[in-house]
Amino acid sequence: MQRDQLRELVTLHGVRYEQWPEYQYVDGKKIAVGFSLELYGTRGHGEFRLSPGDPESIQTFEDLRRIAESALPPEDGFTRYEVEPYDPSLYIDPRHRGRAEVVLKVKIIHRLDFFRPVDESEEQHLGEMERTLEELGVKRGR
Repeated sequence: MQRDQLRELVTLHGVRYEQWPEYQYVDGKKIAVGFSLELYGTRGHGEFRLSPGDPESIQTFEDLRRIAESALPPEDGFTRYEVEPYDPSLYIDPRHRGRAEVVLKVKIIHRLDFFRPVDESEEQHLGEMERTLEELGVKRGR
């Protein structure tokens, strides 16, 4: 997709993002092994009512997937990305009049040695994704 088309999707869905550490327990210790980048969106900035699994929710998810995939840096052999499949659940954001949102999650993790702590490679890829999303007009924060 062209960047202008992606920007239109960002506007249509009021897309925002958050990033979180991805944790695992190793030998009883909690270790950050990667990141989860989550895109949130709805139809018409919440003016359109979504229902779990309805066609509008599915289309919103597909548009979020297009936006996320456009932000994925090339894989370098050290890091991999997992775009999680469609989840029909809607997430309610109480800060925005209880707006129902579709969520797409992308995990940024080691390609090998999954339980190794986060390193510069994952941090760099996360930063690249955040910059690309912001260039498309995606705001950080719910």
